[in-house]
Amino acid sequence: MHRAANATEAGPSAGLDRIKFRVQERPDRPRFAFLIANWEYRGSAALINPKSDIDAVQEALGDLDFEIYRYDNLNVGSTFEYLGQFVQKATAAAADNGSGCDIMIYYSGHGIQLAQGSLIRNYIVPVSFDPLDPESSAEADLVCVQDVLKYLDFATYRFVFLDACRDDGGNGASSGLLPEDCRPGADRSAAPWSAERT
Repeated sequence: MHRAANATEAGPSAGLDRIKFRVQERPDRPRFAFLIANWEYRGSAALINPKSDIDAVQEALGDLDFEIYRYDNLNVGSTFEYLGQFVQKATAAAADNGSGCDIMIYYSGHGIQLAQGSLIRNYIVPVSFDPLDPESSAEADLVCVQDVLKYLDFATYRFVFLDACRDDGGNGASSGLLPEDCRPGADRSAAPWSAERT
């Protein structure tokens, strides 16, 4: 099953046992992890947990022989730049290996869920985002999780963890972002799938 996990309730190590099981199926398959922790946001107090959370995840993945790319406190431009480099390297490794590769994306920091008409989108919030800036926009200043997933369909297994509290603009905020469908070729024009679906 290819699915993003909401790690907020179970902690940063949620789902790592599942990853261990999957990667042990093919020990020769290359493994890549892209980790982001954002805690020093413009105009607001620093978050307490992201640094210690990403430290714990990085240590756990190192034990599973992942090639780790870790970044702290990224602005929107750097997020896309480093993600693009990561995807290029993982794509090349998957092609060279012949048996694909396994990818994990982990994010800890602020998250925003926005409705666009009848659709709902989950967003990673870079440290450069200023919600009080009238010129800020989701398209230019946030990172859409559904768009990120489109670049990962080449991987054999994709594990995506969003360790974030959701901000839905004051319309009944609750803990965590909605889960994402990480299966190859999934329809990402639709709203994220229900948490009950397996």
